[in-house]
Amino acid sequence: MDLQKICDDFFTLGDLDNGKDLVIVGDPAPDVPIVQIRAILEDSPTERDIADGFAISSNWWIVAEDAEYDYEEGTEEYINACKVANDWSELSNLLMEKMIAILKSEGVFVSEEDRWNAVSAFMEKNGYKDRSGWWVR
Repeated sequence: MDLQKICDDFFTLGDLDNGKDLVIVGDPAPDVPIVQIRAILEDSPTERDIADGFAISSNWWIVAEDAEYDYEEGTEEYINACKVANDWSELSNLLMEKMIAILKSEGVFVSEEDRWNAVSAFMEKNGYKDRSGWWVR
């Protein structure tokens, strides 16, 4: 699977990027299963692979976490929605840790308070922009 091509095709805004907030209509990221992203990450991922995986997992986590509120607590649908959100969240957190480890290996000091700024800088270095919590290219 060519994750970079998939992400370039999906996330690139081109002339639609006005540098401001973004409202997502439709899928927030390519439909790449978590197991496929994990497989790519286990096989010597590049920084770009990590950024692409984070954009996918972070965007899907937002949608999955919001879906929890569509169901009554305790129902099978609610439990499933929580599991999906937790799976995307775990992957996002794993990728954040990988980004921070790379930055630290490059001599960048990353404090607990500055983690999000460090992640944002890593993502920007790999061609992404944060538009109201949505990662786009």
